[in-house]
Amino acid sequence: MRFVAIGNAHALAHVSRLLEVARELRARGHEVLFAGLGKYLGVAEADGFAVRELPYISVEQVVRAVRSQRLWELYPRRQLDEYVAAELALFREYRPDLVLIDNRPTARTSAEHRD
Repeated sequence: MRFVAIGNAHALAHVSRLLEVARELRARGHEVLFAGLGKYLGVAEADGFAVRELPYISVEQVVRAVRSQRLWELYPRRQLDEYVAAELALFREYRPDLVLIDNRPTARTSAEHRD
């Protein structure tokens, strides 16, 4: 089977949880592609997994929204549309049987609407 592991790669925890599942899947003969954006995507790559960068919220944008207490500014509609479009394009190209998600809000919507 083919899997996409997609998460918020700005935080190690979101990648490491997916990585534990992906290692087991790989040991059972499955193919896993990691996708996302952030410095911890490299952890999956260093472990031998293929990776694909996808557009996502920047760390600076998160910090600004939290410090200003304007959390509704975290995900402007145009960015959400961009994330969904990129995820759907990846799913059309890679054709995963299952999508694993950790803290990427748009990924569930994209996974449910993939063709």
